[in-house]
Amino acid sequence: MRTMSILRCLRAHRKAFSRACTCSPTAAATESPACSCSVRGRSCAKLSPRPICSGEDFGVAADVWSVPSFTELRRDGIEVERWNMLHPTMPQRRSYVEYCLADRPGPVVAATDYIRAFADQIRPFVPRRYRVLGTDGYGRSDYRARLRSFFEIDRHYLTVAALRSLAEEEQIPASAVEAALKKYDIDPDKPNPATV
Repeated sequence: MRTMSILRCLRAHRKAFSRACTCSPTAAATESPACSCSVRGRSCAKLSPRPICSGEDFGVAADVWSVPSFTELRRDGIEVERWNMLHPTMPQRRSYVEYCLADRPGPVVAATDYIRAFADQIRPFVPRRYRVLGTDGYGRSDYRARLRSFFEIDRHYLTVAALRSLAEEEQIPASAVEAALKKYDIDPDKPNPATV
């Protein structure tokens, strides 16, 4: 089995994409299915996909990362792109995102308390399949846990998104995604929160 990495910690200064914790032995060193997930700010503690990290429910190993600033990662990526364009004969540089994910196998999933476009701004620098979860939709007032569930960015949806990404890469069967939906009592036919 391959491994799943979870992007989670970008600091609000240049080159600040540091691994916060690893739920299992380094994902790159295991034989489990692999994927990466990014989480920003206060979401970090609440959005940890424990079912994936435990490896007990779906047999997926995960590296967990925290992302304080997708904006700073984008700035770093743009700076690297510019340098590479202006120095075509020099050894080409890699963005900090590419550097951090270089030895982490599998797709990447990002989840934030902001709209999807916020985490999506680093897509050009993520060297593999990249799925983003966010709070697109109309303003609401409720407890954070309920809002995360409503906007489909809680740890259950993060787990489902990661499993779906792995299934799309044929690392796990699609039935594992369906099993997760049933296990977490997620209604696949509920209205899209962006339209409610």
